[in-house]
Amino acid sequence: MIKVKLVGGLAEKFGKKEFELEHRRGMRVRDVVSILSRKYPPLAEKFERGEIIASVNYKYARGDLELKEGDLLILMPEIFGG
Repeated sequence: MIKVKLVGGLAEKFGKKEFELEHRRGMRVRDVVSILSRKYPPLAEKFERGEIIASVNYKYARGDLELKEGDLLILMPEIFGG
């Protein structure tokens, strides 16, 4: 399984902050984004534009990063501030 955490407005869109997905060999961050885009279609486009960022096991992750069994994937809006 892969644990997925959603932060900020994403948690509101999905109605939950955490859930698990079954791990599949060769699964990448972008595959999870694609799966989640079925419920919230703008997610994939926002991820590609960098408006949503990913972290795997608390390290920044790009879409092509391969996920492993037991990984923690966090998806969050990019934060701007000064």
